[in-house]
Amino acid sequence: MRDFIVVSYYTEGTGYETEAKKLKASLIALEIDHDIIHIANLGSWQKNTHYKARIIQNHLHFLANEKKDLRPIVYVDADAIFHAYPTLFDELDADAAFAYRDYSKFPSHFSRTRKELLSGTIFFQNNDAVRELVREWIRENERNPGIWEQRNLQTVVARVDGRLKIAELPPTYCKIFDIMRDVGPAVIEHYQKSRIYRRQIDGRPAHLRPRTGIVLRSNEIR
Repeated sequence: MRDFIVVSYYTEGTGYETEAKKLKASLIALEIDHDIIHIANLGSWQKNTHYKARIIQNHLHFLANEKKDLRPIVYVDADAIFHAYPTLFDELDADAAFAYRDYSKFPSHFSRTRKELLSGTIFFQNNDAVRELVREWIRENERNPGIWEQRNLQTVVARVDGRLKIAELPPTYCKIFDIMRDVGPAVIEHYQKSRIYRRQIDGRPAHLRPRTGIVLRSNEIR
């Protein structure tokens, strides 16, 4: 069995703090190694979510350089719950793996027909190619601060196609609790708390939300 570590973060002083405790409890119950940290609110939901790539980068570099630990990392959003041990991560032969929302199967009220990458659950090997992918994701976020980080990531993944071995995760590994009811029992379920907390964090209408941000230091959750 190959080991891995689950990484997540939440915004301090928001409802995500409660969600992160639920995530932590589910990981402890399944005896899965994990590191959940908190960051200061960067001023908007968009800025906070863009920090995801930095969190992943920091963990990849810290584990590789400080701990000499090249285990894969599995990133999950703080509002996720592990319902079962994710055996796929012990068997996956890929540099990176992502889940997708296929709008032909899981439609929305927007007119979308393509598959959209979901960054709620991500598998990354800790190698040079992946670390470069994450650096490019950070650069893409900086170039496009008004675009969701998962869409920036999808742009980068398309750009590096062929240079990395990329796999697709089954929907049960990034199951959105309401729109994906029919995919079967969830291994990792996502509760989309951004529908609630985004407005609380921003505190104003979407069209007036700030578009750019800075990186702050993060600390481990206790």
